[in-house]
Amino acid sequence: MTITELESRVDTAIACLDLSSKVALLNGSDFSDLPQNTSIGLSRMCFSDGPSGLGGRGHDDGGTTSLLPNATLLAQHWDVAAASEAGALLAEEAIAAGVHVLLGPSVNLHRTPLGGRVFDCFSEDPLLTGALATEYVRALQRRGVAACPKRFLANESEFERTTVDSVVDEKTLREVYLLPFEMLVRDASPWSVLTSPNRVNGIHATEHLQLLERLLKEEWRYEGALISDPSAASSVVAGTNPAPAPVVSAPDGPRGAGLLAAVRAGEVPESTIDEHLRRVLRLAERTGALDGESDPLGRSGSETLPHHRRPAADAPLRRRRLRALAAGGMTVLTNPAGVLPLSGTESLAVIGRHAVDTVAQGGGAARVRPPHVVSVADGLVAMFGSDRVSVVDGVDVRGGPSTRPESVRGPARGGIPGQAIRQAHATTAEITEWVARAAGDVDVAVVVVGLTTEQETEGRDKSTLALPGQQDAMVAAVAAAARRTVVVVNAATPVLMPWLDLVDAVLWAGLPGQEAGSAVAAALTGEIEPAGRLVTTFPARDGDGPAWSTCPVNGALVYQEGTAVGYRGWHRYAEVEPLFWFGHGLGYTTWHYESPALVRDLNAVRSVTVDVANTGPRAGTETVQVYLLPAANSEPVRLIGWTRVHVEAGRRTRVRVPCDLRAQRMRDVSSGSWRFLRGGRIMIGRGLGDVRTTLWWGPKSD
Repeated sequence: MTITELESRVDTAIACLDLSSKVALLNGSDFSDLPQNTSIGLSRMCFSDGPSGLGGRGHDDGGTTSLLPNATLLAQHWDVAAASEAGALLAEEAIAAGVHVLLGPSVNLHRTPLGGRVFDCFSEDPLLTGALATEYVRALQRRGVAACPKRFLANESEFERTTVDSVVDEKTLREVYLLPFEMLVRDASPWSVLTSPNRVNGIHATEHLQLLERLLKEEWRYEGALISDPSAASSVVAGTNPAPAPVVSAPDGPRGAGLLAAVRAGEVPESTIDEHLRRVLRLAERTGALDGESDPLGRSGSETLPHHRRPAADAPLRRRRLRALAAGGMTVLTNPAGVLPLSGTESLAVIGRHAVDTVAQGGGAARVRPPHVVSVADGLVAMFGSDRVSVVDGVDVRGGPSTRPESVRGPARGGIPGQAIRQAHATTAEITEWVARAAGDVDVAVVVVGLTTEQETEGRDKSTLALPGQQDAMVAAVAAAARRTVVVVNAATPVLMPWLDLVDAVLWAGLPGQEAGSAVAAALTGEIEPAGRLVTTFPARDGDGPAWSTCPVNGALVYQEGTAVGYRGWHRYAEVEPLFWFGHGLGYTTWHYESPALVRDLNAVRSVTVDVANTGPRAGTETVQVYLLPAANSEPVRLIGWTRVHVEAGRRTRVRVPCDLRAQRMRDVSSGSWRFLRGGRIMIGRGLGDVRTTLWWGPKSD
């Protein structure tokens, strides 16, 4: 259908509706759907939470759905193809389930590691976030499922999230927090956008004339629908006249009878209602919901496909795809003695509550019901064999003086291979002694630590990065007893690692989705290279970093770090070194960089080329990262491009890294225009903490 035909059909539908019918279509029939209207051929339009799988309210018919790796682990691929793969997988299940609109991806940034929903967002960098989100959206919409990027805008924490006022200066908004949304709107044309529940500089995001009307609609030419949840729709008139009204809210909310009364009283023009409705009906047409009896995707009204026609969440091919997505994003943080990858012939003690109760996803309304979650213990037993693996449950991960029950499985002292022995009650000291004995009996101790859905969840921010319970003591005890100790961290957000110098290797596993344990086993053995690179900076101590607290003061949360968010601020204020820099990741081989060159014009760097040699014993995937440190002292360092490349052992290749112009500009607030930075240091390397070569351009080189 052409644009002209689409608009004609939408106009015809609007002309057939009276005022009350129009207003009804701007309100949800429940918390997850828009109502049908048979007079214009509109089926019930179904929404689902979905950053990592179909979840949330309103779609639980007793079945299961695939659980993907969380957004941060997906982003650690630094690969738009991985984001596209995730979007394609989600689209398949959305179509089968009769879902028209998927509420995702989350496009907010990792401003502080304490944020409760950091696990749901890609990165602390706006360019990387925007590039990944763009491909995720394209993959969904190519298949006829509407993406709904969220949450617009400045919604980086959970504390008082529906009332907090995010105070952000215009330069920071434009250069940092708006950039990924701008990339999405201009490059992917999302069919809908979800507004955030908070205030932005004193005004509710759902009612923000400057952001929604002037910027989103007029400057960026956004033509899609605006969506809000009930908590974000705060009033009638302020949100509709003249600012746009988000269209999904509770049926008895302010957009219902109150809006109808406001139009009849002349407080809101009916033309405003028509404009919002036009966007809703465009969304319906694009997703097939305006086709009445059937749509191009094979859905029939609001009916879902029978289970036998759905893509099976536990089908072998789907499991392999999910396993590869999870393992490939995992990140080797340390491996100084080359303990990893494991050969597959070692005897192992797999230790820790997270080894047997592996956390696959974050908490909150978007939780997914997967067909299974493979634990790390089960993944390693399947890979190594039950005769080589003993499993010790470990210490409590939520705190408290004791744990019950605890278990040992496999040939650990006193155990029977392949079976479990449980202790009804044991003190932390007893369990610590127990795991130390188990670790001393094997070639390698694999300790699995992490966070739970109590720490990484919607509605609550963290107060510390410390691992909960007695996990740090457990790692130290194992490291003292074991010949070799590998720590696997099952968490999406940074944690403190006081034991880092005591262990032989650390694998960051994220929240790996339903194939968690199989993916960890593949990564530890190198069957799938854990080629991930960090997408957020890891502090060494609580309180370190350019932004920390998420607690508002007098209702306001001031983004006082300005544009120096994340690694930008760490680099600018170099008095404190992070534990791990943004972009860090080792993989299983070594790399050499030489002969850098750049292509530039008067305003910006267009691309960088560099020779990259794989100097290690294994084939590997490298992520070549390019940063600009502007000549202007007031401007922080920023990522301007990256390229992933696979190189065989002993080979070299010439790598070209395209550099994004949008990351090389600054906002001139006084004139309301953009200016290119023009000049500075170009840093090329494996991460901001491992710069391999540098070039100058602009004023310094001219």
